[in-house]
Amino acid sequence: PRLAPGLESPARPEGRLSGIWDRYLTSNNASCSDMETEHSWDMFATLSDMCATWREDLFHNVIPFWLSHSIDLTNGGYFTALDRDGSILDDTKFVWLQGRAVYMWSRLHNECGAECGPDAANKWFDAALCGARFLERAKHKDSGLLLFSVSRDGTTPLHMQRKPYAAVFHVLGCLEFGDAIRRRQAAGFDVMGEDATTYLQVDAALLMCCASAHPRPLPGRPLARSFDHRYPPP
Repeated sequence: PRLAPGLESPARPEGRLSGIWDRYLTSNNASCSDMETEHSWDMFATLSDMCATWREDLFHNVIPFWLSHSIDLTNGGYFTALDRDGSILDDTKFVWLQGRAVYMWSRLHNECGAECGPDAANKWFDAALCGARFLERAKHKDSGLLLFSVSRDGTTPLHMQRKPYAAVFHVLGCLEFGDAIRRRQAAGFDVMGEDATTYLQVDAALLMCCASAHPRPLPGRPLARSFDHRYPPP
């Protein structure tokens, strides 16, 4: 579509992409001379429409779904394996997903709270707080090492991984939530007794322990090295 003279048109794809390709060709049948004018404005309008659609879906579909179904009000943390109707498929709590959720709710509070109003900001802060407090349970009580997954209530370690994947999102979640606390304190809002320094001064040893080339096993237990290997082994 709209190729310069002398260039061959790419081959038509097969399968599900063929229909998209045909619609693209149909909507782009103008000459090359119109490409820098008409097509540019068409693309701008299309992106604007898409942005509005995505924003509408985010704030009126995606966020309400996870706010209603993922938060564990009893044990803290989040359910991340949900069906379309919000039912829980698996209540295992993976620390990297817990950290990502803390980051997401905190980021929404920090970047969109002023625009969406105090009611939305308070809900997002409470959601972030629910996960931030749970993250402390993701550490082994004896060694202090960060676990990869824990049980629903956080009391039973399920999996230990040598990679720093869980630790990275743990740190990102803590830092963003610490920033949320600071913003609320500066604006005079309730922070539920939380101290920003608790989350902003994240122990870098979490990354060092998980990223070690020779990971240390938990006391008295072998170290799980694959995703499918549950901790402790049967």
